[in-house]
Amino acid sequence: MEENGSEFACPSPREEDAAENEIDSFDIGVASVQTAKAGNEITIIGTIENTNPGIIDTSVEIKAVPLNGGTAIACASGTQTITVSAGGREEARCTFTDLPEAFYQAQATITPTVNCENCEDVQATNTLSRTFFAGESGLQECEPYSTARLDLFLQASGITGNEADALNNLTKFNALLMVDGYSTDFQQDFDVAQQKGFFDAPDYYLNEEQGLGVYFRDPKLFNFGAFSQPEFTLPGSGTYSVGIDIEYEDASWRLFKDNGNPNAKITVTLEKLKGAEPDSPFYYLPLDGLVGEDSGRVGYGVNFAGDSILVDNGTVPVRTVEIAGSAPINDGVLRVTKSDSFQRMQIGNDRGIIAKLSRANGSPTLLFQPNHATPVILKIDKQTNGDAYAVYQIESNGGAIDAGQTLTLWNGIGATCRGFDDQVMAQQQFVPDTHGISTRCALVGENQRTKYALEFCEDPINFGSVYYQTVFYTPQEGINVMQLVDAASDSATIIAVDEEGRNVFLNGNGVTSKIVSLEDVFDLVEQEFVCVSGTNLNTEFFWNPKKVFDTMQNQIDDAVDACIVK
Repeated sequence: MEENGSEFACPSPREEDAAENEIDSFDIGVASVQTAKAGNEITIIGTIENTNPGIIDTSVEIKAVPLNGGTAIACASGTQTITVSAGGREEARCTFTDLPEAFYQAQATITPTVNCENCEDVQATNTLSRTFFAGESGLQECEPYSTARLDLFLQASGITGNEADALNNLTKFNALLMVDGYSTDFQQDFDVAQQKGFFDAPDYYLNEEQGLGVYFRDPKLFNFGAFSQPEFTLPGSGTYSVGIDIEYEDASWRLFKDNGNPNAKITVTLEKLKGAEPDSPFYYLPLDGLVGEDSGRVGYGVNFAGDSILVDNGTVPVRTVEIAGSAPINDGVLRVTKSDSFQRMQIGNDRGIIAKLSRANGSPTLLFQPNHATPVILKIDKQTNGDAYAVYQIESNGGAIDAGQTLTLWNGIGATCRGFDDQVMAQQQFVPDTHGISTRCALVGENQRTKYALEFCEDPINFGSVYYQTVFYTPQEGINVMQLVDAASDSATIIAVDEEGRNVFLNGNGVTSKIVSLEDVFDLVEQEFVCVSGTNLNTEFFWNPKKVFDTMQNQIDDAVDACIVK
């Protein structure tokens, strides 16, 4: 504004009504009429829009029609002919010099030649006019010098087209916003945070003499409002129209006077246009970084309860630690639970879950469950009649685990491979194993409660090796091992990414790194190792089994080469 303000001319009150037509589909018409002033010259600009599927030629007649009933003044260059592409826009201009001082109608009329297939012309949009004033009558309204009236100043100053759009877009634009509060405490806490070196705030904010921070920290100079209501919280996530109204004290259009004192007031208004599509509980979780962590948050952001976890991997990371003295937005306390339970991450509804955010009951809750995803192949070889089975257990930190009735679900490998019962292996999906106390034919020794079996209790139709795969989800800390125990029939082998035998470590897939923060989870989503599902109330992050299995594609290929084939 400071660069261009000295060139701005003041608009007339009679010129403030916009002149626009909405050009619907299958039409060609005058979309807008503008006037641009430069000294004693006035340029009338008509924008012609073609929404038809074909190119259309049209004549354009531009006139200045006195409002007092005088004779219309035609464009000195006469009628213009322009070509408008399908779905395109073109401008027609005419400059009038030394018009007698008076109010006029700037009028643009088109006469199109419509020859293209499926093209139409709606007569009602073929003409459009707007009021302007020629001369220096003193009727101009300069005050307020405000960016809310910027488009009028630009029009009166002859600034049009892309240049005008670029300036207008600085003060009014759409933004995707999540729920948060815009309180005076937020402004003050934000300003304090910017003074800390790790925020790396720019000089145009930090400059103590003419920086934006001079305004932002002072609610008398800078305020947020929705429909002029201060101290508010956004009503929901979505697309908002953002208006930045800078009202200057004089025609300099400068934020600071020569003596360094502020020369304006700034109001930011936010008007919701539509909700977020799709919505997410994260859009109701304004973490707000490190802002307010020392002094407390009042009227903005969230506070934390429960376990402490890392949100990001920055030099000074955000942690979910309670911020003393806070009164955040409504339902603004995030309760965090960090789980390292093998049973929870391996069994039931939270199997394979890394993180789960919910706001279904009001205040948000977050389950953070970092775990290793280890793909495993179980090979069972049968060369004799009788039952076929393998018995195994999981040890975590030296102790065997009783996970309940089922430990895991197995998937057969190979579209051309056959099982002992002659079924296609690839069609055997989500086959549950059997708890040691419930086996039908597998011979399980002592400590049955911590053992599991994959068993086939009948004489085989086919002899050879069958291969099943699964993913185990184990805590990242400690030692986790899968072990074959007791006797198999006839024999069995466990195959992992980089080892095989009767024992394998369940320490990941050799590709993904240890998860220590929410940022790591989002990185895994970007790499497609983690999937996301949910609604506006619940979101889950869980391992992508296909991507995990891909890490041992070579072993899967070997299994297909060695399986039973008919």
